[in-house]
Amino acid sequence: MKSRGILDKFQNIVADAGYGSEYNYSILEENYSDKNYQIPYT
Repeated sequence: MKSRGILDKFQNIVADAGYGSEYNYSILEENYSDKNYQIPYT
């Protein structure tokens, strides 16, 4: 998604709990800190 620029088109990022990991949160903070993301942490 990043290579295609898909996430740049949206302000909100929503995913299910399967993506709620520390690694994914750190990637979001590093690359998309200006976005709103809602991913439950399991």
